[in-house]
Amino acid sequence: MNQLTALQLNDNEFSGTLPSLSKATELNILFMENNRLDGTLPPFTNQSKLVFLSLDNNQFSGSLPVFTFTDPHASANTTSPLQIITLHNNDFVHLHLHLWYVFS
Repeated sequence: MNQLTALQLNDNEFSGTLPSLSKATELNILFMENNRLDGTLPPFTNQSKLVFLSLDNNQFSGSLPVFTFTDPHASANTTSPLQIITLHNNDFVHLHLHLWYVFS
């Protein structure tokens, strides 16, 4: 699984918690919208190449893990290429933001 770069499992009615992706160190894209996944999000610490994360329309709850975003216009280079994250229609606590951001 360490060579996996993209995982798209939308609209499958998967339920339960998000399985560990700790061995998917090459993962760039993770789309798992429109399922019935629940529980808290794990930290994505081993996914240093993750660019797109979309988990809309699930049943995730609790607090969000810390995400590091990269601004391609910034002069300093950071360690994470994460540019897009969408988590609409979940049950996170203390979340009052429209959670999507795209650097362009």
